[in-house]
Amino acid sequence: MSSQYIVITGGPGAGKTTLIDSLRRAGHACVDEAGRQIIQDQLSIAGQALHTGDSRLFAEIMLSWEIRSYRQASQHPGPVFFDRGIPDLVGYYLLLDQPVPSARDSRSAALPLPPACVHRPALAADLHHRQRTTPGLRRSRAYS
Repeated sequence: MSSQYIVITGGPGAGKTTLIDSLRRAGHACVDEAGRQIIQDQLSIAGQALHTGDSRLFAEIMLSWEIRSYRQASQHPGPVFFDRGIPDLVGYYLLLDQPVPSARDSRSAALPLPPACVHRPALAADLHHRQRTTPGLRRSRAYS
């Protein structure tokens, strides 16, 4: 069972998904960004749980998705890399001026906070440079 979660975090277009894709191709266990998947799903069903719609519902669905992702990752024998995660949601809740769910909150008593959070701006800058200078390496599509 994995106890090593590595969260790749940073701003839009910083290279998180590109890094996750590279790690996945190298054989590492990776988890896709919840927000991107939820936006795609909500758009496909004309849902309101969007950052441009009901942002509180969007945050709640993302939190639920991330909790499930951490639980599934715990069954993996090695390190697991996350394209964003619960630490990013803390910032999103603060941006919305909403209380951040905590382990003391009865609604999220089993909130699995990761022990490691990585933000590597230098790595992101290097990936951005390689995207601009390496033929065939393209930037991943971002949903905003």
